[in-house]
Amino acid sequence: MRDMSPASSTGAFVALACAALAGCNDRPALWSQALDVSGPYKVGGQAMWVDATRGLVFGLDPEASPPSVRSAPIRRNALASVVSPSTGQLVVASAGREATKKDQQPEPPELALLTPQPGAAPKVEARWPLSSPFDRVAVSPDGKTAIAWSSGSSPSGDFFVNPNELAIVDLTRAAATDNPTFRTIRSLGATPTAVVFSPPMPVPAPSGAARQLALVLANGYLTFLDVQHPARPEITVPLTANASVTTVVPQQVIFSPATATLFVRASGASDVFALALEARTGGDDSTNDYVPRVNQPSAGKIALDMTLYQEDSRTILLTANASQDVALIDAGTSEFALLPMGAPVDTILTVPAESPQLAVLFSRSTPASTVYFLDLKNLTRNLDQNLTRRQLAKPVHDIVPVPGGGQLLVVHDDARTVISILDLGPHRTDTPIQGRVALDTFDFAGGFLVGGSASLPQLGLLDLSTLGALGLRLDYAPRRVLALGSHVVVDHGGAQGLVTVVPDPRATRQDLRVLWGFLFDGVLDTTLGD
Repeated sequence: MRDMSPASSTGAFVALACAALAGCNDRPALWSQALDVSGPYKVGGQAMWVDATRGLVFGLDPEASPPSVRSAPIRRNALASVVSPSTGQLVVASAGREATKKDQQPEPPELALLTPQPGAAPKVEARWPLSSPFDRVAVSPDGKTAIAWSSGSSPSGDFFVNPNELAIVDLTRAAATDNPTFRTIRSLGATPTAVVFSPPMPVPAPSGAARQLALVLANGYLTFLDVQHPARPEITVPLTANASVTTVVPQQVIFSPATATLFVRASGASDVFALALEARTGGDDSTNDYVPRVNQPSAGKIALDMTLYQEDSRTILLTANASQDVALIDAGTSEFALLPMGAPVDTILTVPAESPQLAVLFSRSTPASTVYFLDLKNLTRNLDQNLTRRQLAKPVHDIVPVPGGGQLLVVHDDARTVISILDLGPHRTDTPIQGRVALDTFDFAGGFLVGGSASLPQLGLLDLSTLGALGLRLDYAPRRVLALGSHVVVDHGGAQGLVTVVPDPRATRQDLRVLWGFLFDGVLDTTLGD
């Protein structure tokens, strides 16, 4: 790896490496393979890349002086990588490899947990053997449980693939005979499309013991798993009647811990499904002590998006419907009210996301220039009195909340060459920002919007307090921009590993550090076998 000033040349090192490799007639076949690298992933305060070809995880610590990249070994052929936001760790499922040549060491599939280390290589906290090369992983919100499964299309090379087999892994315990737990869940003719974890919920509400469940989504049905008791049987809940020919595909799940209820939005359904979790008595430790009761909240509307918020002591489900209205459904009583919008809306953003006070509504599928604001305080009583509209100069294709909750980034075209900053203060001012190229990648760092385009070796910097625009010239065009604290890591997408570390959005060009070749760091000094 080379740490260079922005204007340094790298051609000589490339030529040297190529010449060295060309002179090795009996070099391992690995030298001729293309690197399969995914990332960067934002893990804790670092950027990480996963090299599936060689079985390495690279971690870039922008806080180090100088910034440095270090690697840690995992099994080869990584198929899925998931970041646990609550613990700042990376979970990687790898297929490993079969020994097909003399002296090769077989690598069975495994799940690995990695933690970033300041100024050092990522630490492999634990490894768990897997029964199959799973290419899908979901991690619980508290970072304590992972579930791995197969999409059925991973290039594992196995004769058979069982897409209904799950691996339930307790990430807080080392590998053991009961960790992971492998099980094939009941199938009604489909396979898992996603796994969603609930927050801890009292069952029954509100005084029951806290329970965390995993919900496995499949076309036409849901499967409940008690992750705290993985040996207990699953509960399968069909979303259609036996004789129905309608295809119902779950799209979105929201949990209401206060009422021990979850809401499921599904395409092909005429309403939202509500599943209340109730206590079940009369069993033993080998059976479930809860049962889901299914109903539909009776708004009778095809929901396109939904969210939950608290109004006094009540939990309210807010849905944006295909009938150009919004439904407000009491999660406890299923009573509802309708609020006509007069135009299509299919997206709801809540601000702030953790404890919503305001809902922002617009349509992604049919962009229009109107943005709708719903004040959530006493909304069920005031209804349209809490609704305001803001007419913008151009149609709205997307809206992204700005950290801090006081502004919105509004995208006005599919190419993202025209944006605006919408202030959520009393006047809701809208400031257009013109871009001469597409905004291919962006993030928020140190009070700035930092953007880049694959067609321009430059960063665009927008001060969100003054809306003053700046530019920072780079040596290479950005592929991905990551904000890590006050630092900005710009990944240029080079096959050899090429990043620029910006210590602060206000930094000058002289402050930048370019790291080149970290994916090949030490490769000429390392013995690589097939």
